[in-house]
Amino acid sequence: MANDGVHRHAFWVYGVIVGLAIQQALTDLVPHLFAPPHETFSVEFHEGVRVSIFLIVITRFYLGAASFFDEAHAADPGKFKRRSYPMDFLFGFFHFLVFFVWAVTLNPHKMPQNLFNYLLWVILGYDTIWYFACRQYDTRHLMKLWTALNLFTLVLSLLFFFGSLQAGWRFETAEEIALLPVLVASLIDLMELVTGKAMIKNWLANLIHIPA
Repeated sequence: MANDGVHRHAFWVYGVIVGLAIQQALTDLVPHLFAPPHETFSVEFHEGVRVSIFLIVITRFYLGAASFFDEAHAADPGKFKRRSYPMDFLFGFFHFLVFFVWAVTLNPHKMPQNLFNYLLWVILGYDTIWYFACRQYDTRHLMKLWTALNLFTLVLSLLFFFGSLQAGWRFETAEEIALLPVLVASLIDLMELVTGKAMIKNWLANLIHIPA
């Protein structure tokens, strides 16, 4: 268990990485989007979709991490007898580093098109590794629904993407369709984080028969 001072400074590191990732995304693409048109509307729309999804997802994960660390490590010391602040911090640290790399892939003119999707799927599946690495700790209960929601979103995104490609849709269109479950899950989760009222997580808990 980290003391409050260490926790604040450690979480500040997360904030710096998130801030740099957002700066990278906005610096690279926003001026390009508002420059005099030199591409078709569909291309610029696709780039705008990528930036919007990135900002929504990184905000959701940052607030989710804050909620987790507050409950798991800044709450009543007797609430969880078995927990590991160093392990949770390191897993979160590397997770947000992936977000920074993801920010670099937003511009399809500079990076392979598929890289954006691959890193998004890594981000959605990352918590599964974290959950199983922490299965001996009591705090895993706090990760269970979050991990299940991300896995559910990952599976839907994969099905939508490859199903759309199989149906003959353009790559950009298939990607946008695959981002729909990511957008919906992120907006609902953000609403839950802000309001403190569970909606989709309760439904998911009942579906897979685990306590919320």
